[in-house]
Amino acid sequence: MKDTHVLCIACILTLVAIVAVFVGYTTNRLPMYTPRHITTAPPATINLAQAATNTPAVKKKACSCCSEHTTAFQEEMNTYIKRKKAEAQEMAAK
Repeated sequence: MKDTHVLCIACILTLVAIVAVFVGYTTNRLPMYTPRHITTAPPATINLAQAATNTPAVKKKACSCCSEHTTAFQEEMNTYIKRKKAEAQEMAAK
């Protein structure tokens, strides 16, 4: 008897969830349909002189590892692009 009650409660909750999603979908109330307001003007209440003194300066690293990684990544990407172009030309030639 108890198993039947649990099953009925689970079915009712599932049915309520399905109906809620259906109603939300048909009335465009789902989160993907809500408009987002994007403002481009900065707020007028911020004092720019105070904001400039409160933000910490970004310290640049003394090592050259970042530029080395960037260069290595660029080289890998260039070889990948060349290989893909060669494969495309081979496919076009067939």
